Amino acid sequence: MTAVMAANADVLRLLRRAAGAGTTVTDDADHLPADRLGVLVDLSWDADLADLPAADVPILPIHGMRGRLVLGPIIEPGVVGCPRCLALRVRAIDRPAGASTDAELRPLAARAGEYWWPPATPNLLAAVLADELDRLDAGERPRSSGAAYVVDIGGIGGDWHPVLPHTLCRSAHCVAASTPIPPPLPELHRPIPALGVGQTRRFKATWFSERLEDEYLDPWSGLATAPALAGNAALPSVQADVPTAWGFAEIAIGRADDYATARTSAVLEGLERYAGWHCGGRDPVRMAAFADLDNAVDPRDLGLHEDDAYRTAGFEYTAFTPHTPTGWARAYSVRTGRETLLPFHVAYYGATQRTDTGPAFVYENSNGCALGSGVEEALLASLLEIAERDAFLCAWYSRTPLPELDLTDPVDERVAAALRMLRHHTGREIRAFRAVGEFGVPVVILVSTSDDPAEPATLSTAGCALTVSSALLGAVQEMAAAAPAISVNYRARPQDELIRAFEQPERVRHMTDHALVAALPRARERFAFLLEQPNGPMSTVESPVPGLLTPQGDIAADLAAMLAVGERAGREVIVADHTTVELHRLGLRCVKAVVPGTAPMTFGHLHRRLPGAATIRAFQLRNGVDPAQASMREVWHEPHPFP
Repeated sequence: MTAVMAANADVLRLLRRAAGAGTTVTDDADHLPADRLGVLVDLSWDADLADLPAADVPILPIHGMRGRLVLGPIIEPGVVGCPRCLALRVRAIDRPAGASTDAELRPLAARAGEYWWPPATPNLLAAVLADELDRLDAGERPRSSGAAYVVDIGGIGGDWHPVLPHTLCRSAHCVAASTPIPPPLPELHRPIPALGVGQTRRFKATWFSERLEDEYLDPWSGLATAPALAGNAALPSVQADVPTAWGFAEIAIGRADDYATARTSAVLEGLERYAGWHCGGRDPVRMAAFADLDNAVDPRDLGLHEDDAYRTAGFEYTAFTPHTPTGWARAYSVRTGRETLLPFHVAYYGATQRTDTGPAFVYENSNGCALGSGVEEALLASLLEIAERDAFLCAWYSRTPLPELDLTDPVDERVAAALRMLRHHTGREIRAFRAVGEFGVPVVILVSTSDDPAEPATLSTAGCALTVSSALLGAVQEMAAAAPAISVNYRARPQDELIRAFEQPERVRHMTDHALVAALPRARERFAFLLEQPNGPMSTVESPVPGLLTPQGDIAADLAAMLAVGERAGREVIVADHTTVELHRLGLRCVKAVVPGTAPMTFGHLHRRLPGAATIRAFQLRNGVDPAQASMREVWHEPHPFP
């Protein structure tokens, strides 16, 4: 016979004895004391404590959550975080994909009848409760601050799990306890030393490891679940799953020279993606048509889709007109500090999961989103990504030849070791080509080829950094992860299906399609503008390059120099804040930079937002090609091969 738990009244008596006469233990929130800590008990199978008022004194909840009994987290006056935050996190991990399309999670349906627990469970909770109260009496920090004790399924043991504030929590307590996050505007007149000259970070990724492991990673309540090795990558690569409010997990990848750093990098990447999918915890500040606004960025300046795409049956995006109302997000001009408005779906790609942000005019993704230990670091990283994607697309769509790098002596031993490992692991030929990107930074396009008919014929990746060597290393690390994964998918996909997509580009619908179609042997000719250039002297990694900035070893100084180059080129940098409460408490900022006139990376051929003629001409001039002498069409339309 299966033992069952005593009735709730008996459990309350047991908990009251454990708490002592000085502590109120009640199952009625209206009876909680106003002048001292109270213990609130709700043993429902999936209790909903979202309607608790803002706490003026601590409240320690004991409650059911998805069939588990939980003590904590303690609700502390002025401190963000509550049982609702925990519920949002746990339900997101367990929620089936597509179960909800709202920004707020719907509570799960309650199970009929009382849920019975093993008889040891109340005694276990009573013991944990008594220990927590003893800690509070002694003036110590309770273990339930930012954590919850969860009884296991058997009811005879349990463990502590982290509880982070949730950016979507709108409980009265979290709303009252939240504090505003400063605007995402960089301070360029104070020194911010980087780890070294040419580096873009203040701290090594592992500086965050301990707190990420303790507070952010957990299979039951974590913002991210436990990282794992990322497939058969040729270099250290780790992936972490980040559950979202919409029932799917975003996969974040970390790459580095060692697995410990790759693990931490994967979680940090996951924080960036979490912020993007959850719209930074923000809602539209206006619902209006562009014609009715006097401080908004014109969506036409951001690049729209081809007219034919909007006329295609089933196309997900709405053709822009100045009179079409949509949602708008608060953003800022980095040059002037002036507040402006961006289409909400451009500022936050997670808007596609919501129904309250108005029609979307264009496809968006994480292009230009970056995380950093400060606005300056985050903005620097976001501009490097924009420059990388813009250069790759401009080179591809204009067929602009680029100087090849000599990889026989890459100088930097880290790069040399990565190249050796990549070649050894994949057996592929590796060639690299250098471009001068927007903001005066180097971009390296890596092309990997194989004549094995069972393998992808041609693959490409890119990297961008403050030095050519670092850009090359980034492209190599990307290839080390991409090549093995694409090879597996290439062998699995029917060749006739890929050939049809090669001949009918509208069949290139998903991110993976781009690299797979470009991997066909017959697609090799599309890379001829790089691979079949006339033989000439190769450029070394250390060769001086006109138009490239000289890094200073200071994040603010390097960012200021990049912005100055952009300003001279007529580029306006717009920044939207993605920083959530989960990131801010860790000292991190997350932004999305938008630079009108640059080419945004998109996936799905119908989603392409082609660079304009002026953008192509500027790219060619930066890279030593006179557009008037270029014997090529200005813009090609073959699907790009970016993986």
